[in-house]
Amino acid sequence: MNSRLICIAPLPEAVAQRALVQFDAVLSQDREMAIENLLLTLREQTEIVAVLTSSRIRFDAIAIAALPPQVKILALNTLIYQLPRRVA
Repeated sequence: MNSRLICIAPLPEAVAQRALVQFDAVLSQDREMAIENLLLTLREQTEIVAVLTSSRIRFDAIAIAALPPQVKILALNTLIYQLPRRVA
């Protein structure tokens, strides 16, 4: 069984492609996934061990307690973009 990742918020395309290749990720590119849908997906796909979320999605104690035991990682996506330097 391979470890898998679920991304419950849209990612930049390059990051999404890398997640697919390296982690056989389940993506939510069209919109943020509701926690209820996340929990349903995790119950159906027991090989998912990590959840990548954003700061816009709130995980309270009840939501964290509802995560199935196979989930070992709950990570916050904080992508930082480097802006090009302006030449004076």
